[in-house]
Amino acid sequence: MINYLSANNLEANSITADLIDGKNLTITDGEFVSTTTNGPVTTSTEIKDNHIAISKTDGTVNTRNDIALDSEQGLAQKFTNINTGFYRTAGINYQGPFTSDSDGNYAQLTPQGTKLSTDVPWTDITRASGVGTSGTLRARINNGVFYAQSKDVTIPSIAPNSLITIGTMSSKFSGVSGFDTLGLLYSPGQLSVASVTVGNDGKINIGNPNPTTMSGKVIQFSINIPLG
Repeated sequence: MINYLSANNLEANSITADLIDGKNLTITDGEFVSTTTNGPVTTSTEIKDNHIAISKTDGTVNTRNDIALDSEQGLAQKFTNINTGFYRTAGINYQGPFTSDSDGNYAQLTPQGTKLSTDVPWTDITRASGVGTSGTLRARINNGVFYAQSKDVTIPSIAPNSLITIGTMSSKFSGVSGFDTLGLLYSPGQLSVASVTVGNDGKINIGNPNPTTMSGKVIQFSINIPLG
């Protein structure tokens, strides 16, 4: 048994030991750890069980880059700005590729489709005073497309060439820019065209381009407009 061995070069077919500890290398119970430093740049590699992790920190630009591979969790890479704390990750696993950042943005491709941080599920639009409580008035954002629907919603009278506000969308839809489209004003036996305006303030306005006052009507419209 040798308690201490010092050599410039050592070659052997097999070395068996409880612990091998070197300046830049540690192997313990199947774990491999290597760390090197070159001025302001430090890199490290770790292999353990079913996991591999590699990291590089560069003090000249105060950034850190990490990449990890795991047989269960997949592959992931992360960039970190040490000064600001901002980070961005990207990777892939059995659910699909994904990316996200510390600002709350994310995107993921799954077998069921694309998921974005900007997505908003169907949400009821807050109705203005005088607008009926029946019918459907709602909006959503899905995969970068804005949708809004109105069906069988009773609205107040509208004078010719006038506008009324029928509802206001929640702040979840703050990224929706103003636009105009067409809708239908309906009552039994009568059908008229209406303008539908979604303002930058989130308000949904109905206009009457007809020469007569529209009274006792319900508004119908369906909108789908790409954002951005």
